[in-house]
Amino acid sequence: MEQSNPPALVRLSEGLGPTPRWWHCDTHGPGNHTAWGCPECVRELREEVRKLRAFAQGVMEAWPLGDVDGGTLQDLAFQHGLIVPEKRFEPCGEACTCAEYLSGTEWQEGQTCFRRTPLLKGPNVEVT
Repeated sequence: MEQSNPPALVRLSEGLGPTPRWWHCDTHGPGNHTAWGCPECVRELREEVRKLRAFAQGVMEAWPLGDVDGGTLQDLAFQHGLIVPEKRFEPCGEACTCAEYLSGTEWQEGQTCFRRTPLLKGPNVEVT
């Protein structure tokens, strides 16, 4: 009787083959044979999707009859964790919009500026 080779996933799950590249995460370490990728990365991606969906739903509440002003957009971005407040005592750079309307004494007191979180700073690439 001829003996058949088990499927690749069975061989891998039993430790009979090489460890797939996607079982190891450079950030969180090795995965396990029951996961299709790093479980922690999957949790992080789900949280990012949740935040972006909640933000988009908040923006779309004004549609189709209204519009969203800058203050509302900032409030929604803050509420959903897309921007974070930061106390500044000087302009953040040449393109600092606060520097256009704040005086030197206002900088000495400190100003709350909002900065983009890493979710908004990352590359806009398709997840594969």
